[in-house]
Amino acid sequence: MFRGGYQHSSPYGEFGLDGSHKNNEYNSINTNWYGSITATAYGVAAHQNKAGNEPRIMVDTGDVAGVSLNNNSAVTNRFGVAVVSGATSYQQSDIRVDVQNLPDDIEVYNTVIQKTLTEGAIGYREIRAVKGRQMMAIIRLKDGSSPPLGASVITDKTGAEVGIVGDDGLTYLAGLQDTERLTVQWGKKQCTLILPKDKGMNSGKVLLPCQ
Repeated sequence: MFRGGYQHSSPYGEFGLDGSHKNNEYNSINTNWYGSITATAYGVAAHQNKAGNEPRIMVDTGDVAGVSLNNNSAVTNRFGVAVVSGATSYQQSDIRVDVQNLPDDIEVYNTVIQKTLTEGAIGYREIRAVKGRQMMAIIRLKDGSSPPLGASVITDKTGAEVGIVGDDGLTYLAGLQDTERLTVQWGKKQCTLILPKDKGMNSGKVLLPCQ
């Protein structure tokens, strides 16, 4: 007769697998999950089940999955939602993005959020995150000049800001999709640029004409 088991702890709860076998008599396999599911108007997420009636904080990254929080105690799911449990009632709780664990194609703009909750409460916080290529670009206008410092770079597809123009047109862009149209806006003026294919951070500074 043989018996065995396996336990795995994850940001979505604890998973277990138990099995037994006896020659010519039976085979048995059992699975179990110990965790919690939190559902609000902002989304649904499975998470670790902490003891007691301590508050929880739902974090929303806007459909960006795979963002790890608080030393991998929570990770955003396919809908960009995660729940951090075990916060302390009536005290400020800090939630930190595990920047060192972020995938190469994800950029997060606010890495620490704070919230104070009452006992048993469910809080909600948004973290601005984008997924896609990253690029260092030099943006040039038709006359060879650059858009002014602080000009906003917007993706035409979603309207999200993907960069801010720096000195002499040097701009860090993040969350880019292939052959995407971008609009650079400053005051009442704007210009449009088309992203080249297969260009990223490894390409160095990429010259982007803005028409």
